[in-house]
Amino acid sequence: MLNARATPQVRAEPQQALLEHPHPGRLPPRPLIEELIEDSYDLVVAGLPRAERLKLDWPGERGREG
Repeated sequence: MLNARATPQVRAEPQQALLEHPHPGRLPPRPLIEELIEDSYDLVVAGLPRAERLKLDWPGERGREG
């Protein structure tokens, strides 16, 4: 049974610990974000028909035309 008068216990982490561990709402470094976007684009384009990939001049199709 819960005691209605009990004071909730809150444990705060030291400021240094917050700096050492990434915050859940913080974005990763910009180069990583750019790489993730590029990889996602490559996956989407890879699923398109070859003619569409050629129209987009996708690097994955260069050199395969001949």
